[in-house]
Amino acid sequence: MLTKFRSIALAVAVRLTRLLPWPLQAIYSRTGAGLRLFKLSYLSRSSRNYIEIDNGEFSLSSRYRQFDTDEPRVLDSVTMPIGMWKLTGARIFSNPKFPMVQTSSRLTFLPRSEPGPYHHYAQNAWNPGFHVLRENDRSVVAKIPMRRVDVSPCVYVGTRAPRNWSHWLINFLPGVMVAADYFSGSPPGPLIVGPGFSDGPARSALFSYFWGDSQTTVCEDEEFIGAKIAYWFEQPFSDSPRPKSRENLLPKSANWRTMTKFRDRLLEFSVGNASDRDWPDKVFLAREPTFSRPYNGREVEAVAVESGYEIVFLNRLSIADQIATVNHARRLVGPHGSAFANTIVAGGGAKLLELGNRISQIEDWNAPLAEVAKAEYSITYATDVRVDDPGQFRIDTEVLRDILMRF
Repeated sequence: MLTKFRSIALAVAVRLTRLLPWPLQAIYSRTGAGLRLFKLSYLSRSSRNYIEIDNGEFSLSSRYRQFDTDEPRVLDSVTMPIGMWKLTGARIFSNPKFPMVQTSSRLTFLPRSEPGPYHHYAQNAWNPGFHVLRENDRSVVAKIPMRRVDVSPCVYVGTRAPRNWSHWLINFLPGVMVAADYFSGSPPGPLIVGPGFSDGPARSALFSYFWGDSQTTVCEDEEFIGAKIAYWFEQPFSDSPRPKSRENLLPKSANWRTMTKFRDRLLEFSVGNASDRDWPDKVFLAREPTFSRPYNGREVEAVAVESGYEIVFLNRLSIADQIATVNHARRLVGPHGSAFANTIVAGGGAKLLELGNRISQIEDWNAPLAEVAKAEYSITYATDVRVDDPGQFRIDTEVLRDILMRF
């Protein structure tokens, strides 16, 4: 009740600011007071503005198989359609958490298969751009940017954590492929992207390969895109917002046909651009010490070399060589991290082993990617030495040595 009262009070304050002269409104926004109350709604595939691209009949979900147990892989057939909504009067924000569009007084999200309520990322820290401050099951109070840029018509895919390689590669880029294919390479307007959408040579090369020379418009943190017509494409890999209750979490799902096509396109790109060299059969996917979740890298990598693995830092290779490395390897091992997003291009019959962090309790993120690639994916928590900081990750080298001998 108190939360609802606060939300209403904030909404009333927002409406009162519209009576202020524009310079004062700008100051109000810059000081973090541009607040608004939104109702939450989810799109429907039965609406008139929805166009089905794939019925999702052969989609799948998969759970991790724990290497240290005898449990079998759990693979379920699911229905995961892929389509596009044609929206009118849409506002698009640079939201790094999930695809989202404002229509009228509602914040609109893609359909969810998991039971709610969902995390809409209310936080205590003040972030630039769109930011949820308070939420309940049906509404949120959010700060919205004041600067508007009109782009119409436009194409929208959106993504979670666009600066994260895993989400960029597995959520964003397949959606871009779907949009480009739907319009046969001639979209009616620019693709709305977030800041840094093509930072670095790997992203730049792949984005150009899938989107071609078609136009893009960057939605900056402190602005929103106003579109009379927006074509919103679904992503072929399930994502957030996630349920607040872990009991409602479902394994990640993938649209089989779309993700298989995506994998084939990645491999075609690699064949035409990769180096001419012999690729290792056994690869340890190492992570830079400056990356998140640091671990005892030197000790672990020494054990991997003793066990016949070649140490590979994928981020040091061209994207074509990254794909070729993962595709040719018969064994891939490494600590939890973005390198395993490349599971989508693993070779058929390859075996992958993720060294999981027991503290962070990893979701079933890469398991369906292995199913698409016809590879075998396992995870082990046996090597993890518990530490106080959940951001730290320490691997027991003696346990690892034993596991690598058996893997």
